[in-house]
Amino acid sequence: MIRHGGGIETLYMHLSRIAVRSGQRVRQGQMIGRVGSTGRSTGPHLDYRVKRNGQYINPLGLKMYSEPAKILPDAYRADFEALMNEMGPKLAAIPLPEKASVKLAQADAD
Repeated sequence: MIRHGGGIETLYMHLSRIAVRSGQRVRQGQMIGRVGSTGRSTGPHLDYRVKRNGQYINPLGLKMYSEPAKILPDAYRADFEALMNEMGPKLAAIPLPEKASVKLAQADAD
């Protein structure tokens, strides 16, 4: 489990190898383990779970930031505004994919 602060914890289960120790600080992008195939699985996979304040939540709706946004110094503001004026319409013209829907499978009752 990794504690991110703000009540957020992420859990990574079914790993074949854990590359960090309990209590160790980790950085974004650091390898924490290797995907495995434990239990009754049919192949390698990762069981990824997220908790907020001790309750499991859907990770697809979670927005995580690695650090607070920084204020742009005034010395760079004019260049930034010029770039945004140039790139804004180009970025707005890029078609976005439709939002993916997630359906949960339900096991058949015997």
